[in-house]
Amino acid sequence: MFTSRKLGLALACLVLLFLVAPVRAGDDDKYFTAFGHVDFTDSIPTKNGVHVTITIDGNGCPLDDFTGEGSFDLSANGDAITNGIVTLQTSAEDSLTLVYEASIDPENGAMAGSFSIVGGTGADEGVVGGGILAGVTDGTSSADLILDGSMKPPG
Repeated sequence: MFTSRKLGLALACLVLLFLVAPVRAGDDDKYFTAFGHVDFTDSIPTKNGVHVTITIDGNGCPLDDFTGEGSFDLSANGDAITNGIVTLQTSAEDSLTLVYEASIDPENGAMAGSFSIVGGTGADEGVVGGGILAGVTDGTSSADLILDGSMKPPG
């Protein structure tokens, strides 16, 4: 459940996104933004923390509606996400694969990090890009994320 403090942090993250939006590298780059709700579906203890599997659904531009699956590693003290990977499925033929990492404030669940678009299928085949990630997590079962960056078609 979101508290007023978490809502305030989420709004602060939104403002931060627009203040530090990545500089576009060239005319071929397209703006990329996505808003998603993540559910943590499974967790497996590891030597250095926990491996978490996820599902995500949301919408964005130019993605429209999407769903996806992925995973990440959470540090033992709960303050870092590493080895994150997720595939966002936008249609039967089109998908984007992203890798990501983030820091988490264990006190309030605020997340900040970065992502890279490392591939795609269908209309998104060969697309690359990246940007910043911000959001808030309840720490146990879900998170709400914002991705803001750019993507470049192949060529």
